[in-house]
Amino acid sequence: MKYDSLLPIGSVVKVQDFDPLLLVIGSNVSDPVSGRVYDYCACIYPAGYISEDQIVSFDHAAIEEIYAVGYLDEESRTFQHDAQELNQYLRDSEKGEAENG
Repeated sequence: MKYDSLLPIGSVVKVQDFDPLLLVIGSNVSDPVSGRVYDYCACIYPAGYISEDQIVSFDHAAIEEIYAVGYLDEESRTFQHDAQELNQYLRDSEKGEAENG
């Protein structure tokens, strides 16, 4: 399954170089140490959230396969659109800082 947009919460995916399937639980997440922004954060499927140290962050490009797309309604579609725009802005800002830094 191909999905060009940011996936909604509840999606189940296989990510490159990671064995268990992941359940998307958030998007536009910032790494507290590096400040890097990732497209998604997820927990291991089917176990779900166990603890903070079990959360995986990754970008859309790392998805190898999509097993299920989470629930979509007008509110989540608007959120997805806004999140994608924010992701692009943050990535452009990071590139600018790297080029000037």
